[in-house]
Amino acid sequence: AEEGEYRVHGRLLAPDGDLLAEAETLFTVREDLTRALSGSVAVADPSLEQGDTQLCTERLRHDGTLSLDAQPVRRLLVRLDAEEGPPLQVLTEEVPLQPGDERTWVRDLDTTALAPGSYACLLQAGIEGAWVSLDAGAFLLNEPPIAVDAELGLGAGGRDRLLVRTR
Repeated sequence: AEEGEYRVHGRLLAPDGDLLAEAETLFTVREDLTRALSGSVAVADPSLEQGDTQLCTERLRHDGTLSLDAQPVRRLLVRLDAEEGPPLQVLTEEVPLQPGDERTWVRDLDTTALAPGSYACLLQAGIEGAWVSLDAGAFLLNEPPIAVDAELGLGAGGRDRLLVRTR
């Protein structure tokens, strides 16, 4: 049924046609966005080294019956294994959605400045004034092995020297 307020009137009649009972009630039909909106999040690599780029693909689908002119959507990067704190990245927008529409976002996450640990890309929708999580894609960020960049050359005065840089 379409959204709206509906009235139901019922009568119970005896076999001879006499009225036994009569009642009337109102009910409201509303779109339930927690059922109409669904999401999925995929990460390119479930385990990668600090400094590598992670790819998060987030999809939002509208399987409801109403047109949504400005559906609030939030895409986050959160740390999973640390004390609760603010998200590390928050991307918020309002998207128009027609029934059957699907939106896809792909983002590259530079992990250079992130500490090793567990993270997740998270997709949320604003529903009735609250953020509802639709899906998350978790990944483990590992400390890279020590990288040695070495040069061997002849130093001043004929002495050999070795220059070693680590990252």
